[in-house]
Amino acid sequence: MGSFLVAAMRADLDGEAVTALSEWVSPPDYKGYYKGVLVLAGDEMEALFPVEVSEKRVWLQIIHRPTEGDFPIFSGFVECVVRKPAVHPDDAPPLVTAPNPFAVTDARYAAVQESLTAVVDITGDDDTGEIGKPGRPFLTMQAALSAIMAAEASNPSDVFVLRVKRLASYEPEVTVPEVDYRTIFLDLEPGYGATTGTLNLTITFVPGAAHSMTILLRGEMSNLYAKGISLTLVGQGGIVSGIEISDPSDEQNNPYAALSAYGDLQIQGSINAFGASGVPGKNVSLGGRVNFANNAVSISTNGSPMGSISVQDFARVCPMNGGLSVLPNLDSSILRAGVRDYRSINTYTLTSTPQQMGGYVELPSPGLWLLSGQAVVQLAGATFSSSRTISLRFRRVNNTEADVGNALEMPTQVASNQTRSLGSCALPVQLYQTIRSGDRISLFGGVSVSPSAGNLEVVGWSMLAFRVA
Repeated sequence: MGSFLVAAMRADLDGEAVTALSEWVSPPDYKGYYKGVLVLAGDEMEALFPVEVSEKRVWLQIIHRPTEGDFPIFSGFVECVVRKPAVHPDDAPPLVTAPNPFAVTDARYAAVQESLTAVVDITGDDDTGEIGKPGRPFLTMQAALSAIMAAEASNPSDVFVLRVKRLASYEPEVTVPEVDYRTIFLDLEPGYGATTGTLNLTITFVPGAAHSMTILLRGEMSNLYAKGISLTLVGQGGIVSGIEISDPSDEQNNPYAALSAYGDLQIQGSINAFGASGVPGKNVSLGGRVNFANNAVSISTNGSPMGSISVQDFARVCPMNGGLSVLPNLDSSILRAGVRDYRSINTYTLTSTPQQMGGYVELPSPGLWLLSGQAVVQLAGATFSSSRTISLRFRRVNNTEADVGNALEMPTQVASNQTRSLGSCALPVQLYQTIRSGDRISLFGGVSVSPSAGNLEVVGWSMLAFRVA
């Protein structure tokens, strides 16, 4: 049977309203990844770009399900930047670029879907609160979330929103039953729990249910308990203390429960992902820009098969030179030694003499390492009479300095006193073999000819090293 894919693009036109610009349905025999070019019609261009605006952020929601009537297998969000061309003939599409290959939308489009939003405020009333009517807020998070879980979704891809402004009193625990494939955006406004404490959310296991939910998080909450549930957690500038997806009991278990966390998310406590007796521990995947502090990932009890942990993209399992403990049945020293990263938000000027861009990643052990990274490059009042070549590359800066792998090279193009971003540039992924401990790898950058005026700058870069053998 063929697959069905829908992609709906929305743009934040005036800071409040959300307009659906385009919608496509793939051919019924679609079976693989979708790839294409986005083109906006002339009237959409006029709506998207007022006279004084040259650039807009847009969000592309992609939903995939086996057939048109089925629940989605996955629902993802992709953030893009659409730039207005300097000269725009009627038949010329805008340039669409991704500012960060791991960028995830902050779900602002969902936050303004008032028909699916339940507001919680100190002025609210649980007896009169209603979803879709911000003028009728709930008093408690418990009542608002219970209403969201009881609501009927008109479309399996609907995103329900819990927007918490202020709490009247402390709610030690908010407990709701799971709902198949329900997606909830927790929009927790700054300071909402300053005098009461933040949200502790428990999603209870329902026998016979699908055990699959998605939570989008903006703001700070305490613990998230979703025992036995396959949970997708997408950070939109979110902070969570701890996460629990372990099986509820030997009688109630789900061998397919898992945690997939990505986006802009901080996990400040531990992750528990135990299997029931004889059931494998759960699979935990950390991606995007997840920052997991120095705590434990517990995935297997004694006598149960192990689950797995994967760390990908620019996720961090610990600060540089920190540690991660994994309990039990896993050698945590391997993990501590196997992932290293470095990030810089400083500004470095590129000249005709290549130079080191700040710090470095130190590889603590011999082996085969996978190196990846990206840098944000910009023109700062720069003038180039002809196009020059920008070069960015990894370089070993100790133990006999040497270039590592191939460089990323790209043109500056002709510029006259221009200040603009050249985007987030991904360096070629490199395999680096070393027989030593302590090799230090940094970013080197330069330009074939310096600008005659102004500067060419790197305004931030990051690097990830992962030992593969």
